[in-house]
Amino acid sequence: MELTLKEAAASRAPRGGAQTAPAREVQRRRAGAAVVHGVTTDDLGLAPLFTLAGFEGSLGEYIELLYGQYHAMVYEAGIRLWGMPLVGRDRQEADGRDSTFWHLITSHTSETDQTRLLNLKRCALLPRVWDVLERLANESICIYWWQERKAHVLAAPANFSMVVVLRRIRGTYELVTAWPTDSPRRRRLTFQRAASRWAVSEYKGPPGTTAPWPGAQR
Repeated sequence: MELTLKEAAASRAPRGGAQTAPAREVQRRRAGAAVVHGVTTDDLGLAPLFTLAGFEGSLGEYIELLYGQYHAMVYEAGIRLWGMPLVGRDRQEADGRDSTFWHLITSHTSETDQTRLLNLKRCALLPRVWDVLERLANESICIYWWQERKAHVLAAPANFSMVVVLRRIRGTYELVTAWPTDSPRRRRLTFQRAASRWAVSEYKGPPGTTAPWPGAQR
């Protein structure tokens, strides 16, 4: 489905309960109990994908539920990373939603075309973004992280099935974006990207990072 950010925003459901939903309803959405059809958790037990396929509602309602998850993750869950709170970007789009949210669920059509389109794979990934961030905050051995540039931290589950990007700024960790690595090649390249940083940084990564990427033996 190819929708620009503006078109996707125009398809939104009327504002109402998603942003202020009770915590138990937010948790139910996050766990995928509401509308996940035929989607299993991955081999690390991460939260189920929240897919549009089989969703009994409009695209606008689907996006509204996604924003409810995003808002709860950033503003209600109280996630702290290395003692600093998780935040979204301090900027809103024309529809009133955080620009971080739109960056999470859209992607560029190409390296040369900067138009961002709704990306259903990124949309479905949102519950796992939350899961990875909570596990990172709890120092789970299933989550690997590495530093890039001066203030960027990237995190991935141990199977390197996705990447979450954070930026350290003014005593907080800002959620920048996230994406799935939905092919063996992309997972291998992501592992190599992480290993190259562990080799030169004070943080050396998890045990065994000098061994071949685990997926290479499958």
